[in-house]
Amino acid sequence: MHLFHLQNNKRLRYSIIFLAFTSLLLLLYRSNSIEPLPKSIYVDDQYPYAEGLLRSGHNSAFTLISNEMNKNQSRDKQSLSDGLTRFFDRDSKVLKNWDNSSRKDKCKWLIRGIYTDSNWTNIDILEWTNDATDKNKFQVCSERVRIYNYCFMNGNIDPVEVFDELNIPFADPYDFQSRMFMFLKKVNRNDKAYMYPLIKNVRNGDIIAKPRTKMSAKEYNANFMGHWKAEARGRGITLTVAPDDIKLLRSLFKVLEKLGNEYPVEVVHKGGEMTPKMEDLIRQYAEETNQEVYVINLSPILDPDFAEENIKRFSNKWLAAMFNTFEEVMLLDADVVLYNHPDHFFELKGYQDTGLMLWKDREITDTDVYDKCTAMAPFFEPSLEEHKLLGTTQKYRLTGPSLEAHNESEATTLIDYFRKKRLNVIDSGVVIFNKKQKLHALVLSNYYHINRKFLGCVHGDKEFFEFGVLAAGEDYHIAPQRAAALGPIGFHPGRQKYYVCSTQMGHPDENNNILWSNGGLKNCKLDKAEADFKRHPEYFKAKYGNVATAKVYYTYRVEIQGFIIPDVKKQEWFQYPDCAHYWYCAFLEDTPDSLSTGKLVKFTEKEIERYNDIGKAWYHGTK
Repeated sequence: MHLFHLQNNKRLRYSIIFLAFTSLLLLLYRSNSIEPLPKSIYVDDQYPYAEGLLRSGHNSAFTLISNEMNKNQSRDKQSLSDGLTRFFDRDSKVLKNWDNSSRKDKCKWLIRGIYTDSNWTNIDILEWTNDATDKNKFQVCSERVRIYNYCFMNGNIDPVEVFDELNIPFADPYDFQSRMFMFLKKVNRNDKAYMYPLIKNVRNGDIIAKPRTKMSAKEYNANFMGHWKAEARGRGITLTVAPDDIKLLRSLFKVLEKLGNEYPVEVVHKGGEMTPKMEDLIRQYAEETNQEVYVINLSPILDPDFAEENIKRFSNKWLAAMFNTFEEVMLLDADVVLYNHPDHFFELKGYQDTGLMLWKDREITDTDVYDKCTAMAPFFEPSLEEHKLLGTTQKYRLTGPSLEAHNESEATTLIDYFRKKRLNVIDSGVVIFNKKQKLHALVLSNYYHINRKFLGCVHGDKEFFEFGVLAAGEDYHIAPQRAAALGPIGFHPGRQKYYVCSTQMGHPDENNNILWSNGGLKNCKLDKAEADFKRHPEYFKAKYGNVATAKVYYTYRVEIQGFIIPDVKKQEWFQYPDCAHYWYCAFLEDTPDSLSTGKLVKFTEKEIERYNDIGKAWYHGTK
């Protein structure tokens, strides 16, 4: 009897210990597992988001995870001993309890899934293969960037810990980073130098060449993009400028001085093209206008071969967008003219509500998007498996009926491009964004720009801003006002129509105030009079008489009197050969009917004086 009690007590103690140990494991597991459900920004809940999504590709991390989940379900009917083994198998438990697992545990599976293709790299998007393969590369590149953001940028998980626990042969955070961000310099755990640009104050010569951090270079470099995002501070203005356009900065700085700007300005370049003479000019312009200006040289963080081959012309703009130091960013083209203090832009409701604001291009209806471009619509969207596993949604579905159910400007611009095949939809001369919220969206925009499958689908960088932020699953706003012809107002008695003809595209707000314009403020920002005469001698001789007269007229400052937004259903924008075909005219009837969507705004004398005072400041910068 005594032995029986001893045995019972022993069993009881072991049972208590086992239960306590199991409870502790479950407690520790659950404390590291509960993750809030993602907040959907999908604006049309009457249509199920998942309906019609493509399946993930054979090389997708989500395909691997879904397949492993299905295998786990089939194993549930196996023996009790197998079940006990799986109980202590953390990886198996993550798959069985995916929705309640920690982000880190999910990310381990996601990274493992990416490396099922041992040769994966996002640089594949630069290569032609065949239609099906290229579409797959486009889709899987997008999902990899979203995974990186989910884990290491937005998720703030340490990639060193993840890779140490995964123990994938030949893979570490540095390998992962170089494959994910092929534009970045390739580094390894033995590098002692920080990945960091050279940030130079042009007025006093001070240079910042490493981050303000207690991390070692090894730790910092392992997640450069995540750490760069976390460092972003304050508000500022950024841009990139071609060597031939460096003198435009003087006009821009003159306007900023006129507006009372106190925000720093950062001129970003990839390295190599910024000569000492150019930098000295920028210094002179900064001192003359009392602007705080920095030049950011990205050569210490960029892969030199990639930069040489792939970062050209408009592609440089993504560098300015991603690698300025600010959290709240005003990204400008060098020929933009602002008519409001930068604070006004940062306080616009569309930006405040969403973290990224864009404006529309001229509503030109006679330019078509290639079929190959609109056929890419399904591949901007997450796969069905990604939607189920990470809850990824986007503001709109590009496919299915939900897009046509909306008339807000973000939806109509997508309809214009993907349904109506209008080539020019967005004017990206000014973009306002929060970099901490949108950095991965800018990476996607950049990748779409250089993707060979989407080559020729956008003029410059413009629409890629919308495509990237949409595909990233982030919110954004596009000002609903259409772009206007800005300049002197004329009247044609025979046609009984008002007109504005200029190269300037103006962007009014809801109260008919011009926020900004593109194209500088000369009648023609280009020195193209001689070339124009050679192309169309009869037209230009009849209009200007001779080359010398045309040259003088091209250099005159635009007199701002008002603007016209045409009703394109009745009178489309008309493009003339002047200024290398950058000359556009907008017309409006003297007495438009009540159904007209056109608008003529004549500024008051006080408004004309204010706009032209800014115009004179800009024009003075050209002298």
